[in-house]
Amino acid sequence: MARSSPIRSSFNAGELSPLVAGRVDIAKYANGGDIVENFIPAVQGPAVRRAGTRYVAEVKNSAHRTWLATFEFNINQSYTLEFGDYYLRFYTNHGQLLTGTVTAWSSSTAYAVGDLALSGGVRYYCKVAHTNQVPPNTTYWY
Repeated sequence: MARSSPIRSSFNAGELSPLVAGRVDIAKYANGGDIVENFIPAVQGPAVRRAGTRYVAEVKNSAHRTWLATFEFNINQSYTLEFGDYYLRFYTNHGQLLTGTVTAWSSSTAYAVGDLALSGGVRYYCKVAHTNQVPPNTTYWY
């Protein structure tokens, strides 16, 4: 007997329960799948590949609860907001949005938490208040 594999042009029934396996009398049976993994069934018919994620940066403090939210200012400007313990960070274009000027690092400057310094073309963020700590010292900078 010849084997037949009919073309499936619509997956808009989504993932079907194992309880309806073999129930060809149900209208949605022909438009569903056993396992629909990493795809989103669209109402129009196709199964669209699920969007992925991208690692951009570590949260400021992993010991506290942090969450993300999206913010769309207009059709050309959208941001991801990182809410944490008494802080808010903005991300756009696959990176963190930094504001203000970054001064060159100096060993005689007293740095406070949140200060930015530039050394060797790299921007450093002060995470512990200090004076005279050369970047990149991971205890005081990241």
